[in-house]
Formats: sequence, structure tokens, C-alpha cells
Amino acid sequence: MNLLRIAALLVVCGVALTAVAKSKMLQESGSKPAAQQDDVSQVNRRQR
Repeated sequence: MNLLRIAALLVVCGVALTAVAKSKMLQESGSKPAAQQDDVSQVNRRQR
């Protein structure tokens, strides 16, 4: 029974950490400006 409680606690902690990581990733991606079409075409020309 004690092992079951520890396993449940580890699962809950894993889910919580995953949610925090996803939230942080979304906040960071939302703060970056979107790429303009000119930026994309310049990168494509450099790669050729």
C-alpha cells in the first residue's frame, strides 16, 4: 500500500511538471515576434 502511494505521488508530480513546462514553452513562444514573409524568403535564398 505504501508503494502504491509513492507511485501515485510520482505520477502526480510528473503531470504537474509537464504542465508547467508546456505553459512556460507557450509563454516563451508567444513573446517572440512572428516571422515576416520577407524574413522567410531571405532564409530560403541563403540556403540555396
